[in-house]
Amino acid sequence: PGYMAPEQAAGLPASRASDFYALGAMLFEALTGKLPFEGTVGEILAAKQTRAAPSLRECAPDTAPDLAALGDALLARQAQARPGVEVLRAALGVATTGAAPCSNHPTAIEGELLVGRDAELAQLRAAYEATVCGQPVVMFVSGESGIGKTALVTHFLDELGLQGHATVLAGRCYERESVPFKGVDSLIDDVSRWLRRLPRDEAMALLPREVYALARVFPVLGRIEAVALAPNKDIADPQELRMRALSALCGLLARMRDRRPLVLCIDDVQWIDGDAVTLLDYVLAHRSAPALLLVLSHRSEGADSHAQLRALRQHVHDHAALHRRDLALGALPPAATRALAMRLLGAQHSAQADAIACESNGSPFLLRELARQAAQWSGAARLTLHEAVLAHVQALAPRARALLEVIAVAARPLDTQLALDAAG
Repeated sequence: PGYMAPEQAAGLPASRASDFYALGAMLFEALTGKLPFEGTVGEILAAKQTRAAPSLRECAPDTAPDLAALGDALLARQAQARPGVEVLRAALGVATTGAAPCSNHPTAIEGELLVGRDAELAQLRAAYEATVCGQPVVMFVSGESGIGKTALVTHFLDELGLQGHATVLAGRCYERESVPFKGVDSLIDDVSRWLRRLPRDEAMALLPREVYALARVFPVLGRIEAVALAPNKDIADPQELRMRALSALCGLLARMRDRRPLVLCIDDVQWIDGDAVTLLDYVLAHRSAPALLLVLSHRSEGADSHAQLRALRQHVHDHAALHRRDLALGALPPAATRALAMRLLGAQHSAQADAIACESNGSPFLLRELARQAAQWSGAARLTLHEAVLAHVQALAPRARALLEVIAVAARPLDTQLALDAAG
């Protein structure tokens, strides 16, 4: 549990970013002699859901600043806020050989490759350059599930992080998460981590006068020494407290933007709630709204059925001072799909690469799943999506397969308990 990533502790799927969190926990332990979170199993898992990890810079002040910054980034609560593999390689001085990965090496298939998205990256870079010139920009990135939105945005954010000129903060919405300000809460977690890495005097200079109100709404900020030392005031009226908190957030972001370009990102905003929409609308419409880049990614399927997403898009459209941009991510072009397949499987498997590239229909997610199956495939060169799905289903434990069959037969969303009862 001490090395488990927050998303694993919440029962969500693990990813390479989960392994990077474990790496960060080991680095923290090596440098401080203890794990970031300690206690009983329940206490550790609960803490990872509600608190940011302690800062290495504070716990081990003699650590080299770049190593402490890397450790703090690896322990980011949100998976997409952790550095990607290329950032890690650059930070650790690991050379990239450029050789094609071996097809039976699973990490080659699970890697964070980005192929065929040069035009989309150019649009994100142009949006960033506009904010550097003083124009606030909101960029909506949309696309079907699995088409590569998160990979694209993460690559862009990592690129900015490597350049070192901008402050880059990220958060994410979760469908089943039940917290106020969904999506923004995880963004504030990242703001908290960023502030904790600053020297105390530098952090205090950035804090607005009524930061106490912001810390009441987002308690994670109260763990920052500079915030804890700031003047406090008791506000009994919840509505007044909320308005002061929103105003304080505007002031904080404006001061951060005065320091350097500011990029904020929230992934999966189709799950955003009304509180978060109200907060973002207030911040973006405020008279002191900074010239920042706000990247909001969401699924395109069913987008019109998400009322809060529609409201957020309308609010952005209504603010004349904002520049709204839309980036719709489509299927990978055939040449890029084949290039990605070749990167995943290796040049020695060109026939398989051609087959799965055609079968994936330009979906990076399906291509990876097909490549994972193809690495173990002993049949003909052509592996179909149908065969890959069947192989995946056949590998399930009997109880898991029974549950999947019930859900498939129902062909509609089911209440969890009803599905479990029907599957026995």
